[in-house]
Amino acid sequence: AVLENHFMIMMEYLAAGTLRKMIASVSKIPTRAIYRYLQDVLSGLVYLHENDLAHCDLKPDNCLFAGDGTCKLADFGTAKLLTNESMSGMVRGTPRYMAPEAALGDWRMPADIYSIGIILIEMVTGKNPWSHIKGDDNAFLMRLTSDDTMAPQIPAAMDEKLKGIAVDCLQREPKQRPTAEELLGKLQMI
Repeated sequence: AVLENHFMIMMEYLAAGTLRKMIASVSKIPTRAIYRYLQDVLSGLVYLHENDLAHCDLKPDNCLFAGDGTCKLADFGTAKLLTNESMSGMVRGTPRYMAPEAALGDWRMPADIYSIGIILIEMVTGKNPWSHIKGDDNAFLMRLTSDDTMAPQIPAAMDEKLKGIAVDCLQREPKQRPTAEELLGKLQMI
């Protein structure tokens, strides 16, 4: 809103904390809750993508809970309006949630989907699937972009339908990943 000579941004107050905080407090989120949170986050992502926006920094810290338990996307500071122009060149976001192409500066909608896969594994296991890889973020990004065999491990004990979603999201080739709308449709059929 604009009031006199002041530009104001109004945001919904989400006092129930972050997905990161929930993962830290319960370690592993129950499967039924994971389905709900994924649907909530994907609903927001569908809206962004329909409006030609990539979030560019999806991670548990940027998923906030409303008082009714709805999980909502937040922190659009790195979001990018997608145009026909290339997005290459600028690396944005949090390295251990990035898709390989995003680590090279190519942020498009499929990179957000890859991040959803990382978040999904973290909700199931209680930790980021890359947490075992030591070293700084630059070394991690170099390896992620240069090692075509590098892929997050899908937990064996994971719910089979969630496992399928994780596998789809974490395809190395961006064109092989589903859209947010396709993922949401899958979840709504379950």
